[in-house]
Amino acid sequence: MAVIKVETPNGVQEVEIAGNEPTPQEIKAMQKQFMSGGSGSTATVKDKTNALGNFTSGMKKGYAFGNDPLGTIGKAVGDKLDDLGSSKGKDKKSSGDDEKMTKQGVNFMKSELGLKNPNMAVTALQKMVNGDPISNPKEREAVAPIINAVVKSLQDQNGRTRLKTLFKSIK
Repeated sequence: MAVIKVETPNGVQEVEIAGNEPTPQEIKAMQKQFMSGGSGSTATVKDKTNALGNFTSGMKKGYAFGNDPLGTIGKAVGDKLDDLGSSKGKDKKSSGDDEKMTKQGVNFMKSELGLKNPNMAVTALQKMVNGDPISNPKEREAVAPIINAVVKSLQDQNGRTRLKTLFKSIK
């Protein structure tokens, strides 16, 4: 038995499941339990070896429960960046400067990440930082390689260590 955390309209809840991944029946039961009257969504569990499939599955589950996972991540990242900016005692940059710097960073990394539409990815990232939902499917598709790279880094011990070092260096 495993315990997983499920994002619900009432916050994150812990749920006990039979295996390592929730079965379709368990997903339906969670939807019925946490969404009054249930949901017509058909969330599915992807193969664990497929990192993008896992990411997509997690996103579908979040949306199935009436949440915006990307918006939640964006708000958390934005809050962290706000905290880092204010901890240095410097004035915050204008959003135009932030967007310009984000564009430069995304364009620098576009070939490494395989970004097909860097401008759309920047738009999605700006929405995430502002805590706004990403309702445009093309924006979600454009930002997915960036999020996938972060997810892959978080799944690997060396990647986690490198991210931790990176985050400490920008304080």
